[in-house]
Amino acid sequence: MTRKLMAFVLACMMGGTAFAKPPVFMSNYDSAKKVSKDLGLDIVLVFAADWCKYCKSLKKDLSANVDKAELQDLIICTIDVDKNPKMKREYSVSSIPDSVFLSKNKVKSRRKGYNGLGNYLKWLKSNR
Repeated sequence: MTRKLMAFVLACMMGGTAFAKPPVFMSNYDSAKKVSKDLGLDIVLVFAADWCKYCKSLKKDLSANVDKAELQDLIICTIDVDKNPKMKREYSVSSIPDSVFLSKNKVKSRRKGYNGLGNYLKWLKSNR
């Protein structure tokens, strides 16, 4: 029942229409998996750290461009590698930022580094 309630609340917050919805930003992977399953959304894991200049740029650009089509109907889940070493190992993260595109909780693609929003959006589009 809790899962259904959570999905209902998120659906109401995001609008109950058939139109594309802005990305959902999260920082808890377990919660992101539940929302992904309940709403049928893909997840982009962004492995980052507070001290990383390029990570900050990526997060800022994603947050400032939620209207871009490539970001619609996605869960963007930021994972702090300093606070989550187990996930860092699990996904073999060797440098940051490191983005992992998950579809149905399976790795579909990976992108290391950040060299501008345009290139990042092209990568997202190629995974849809």
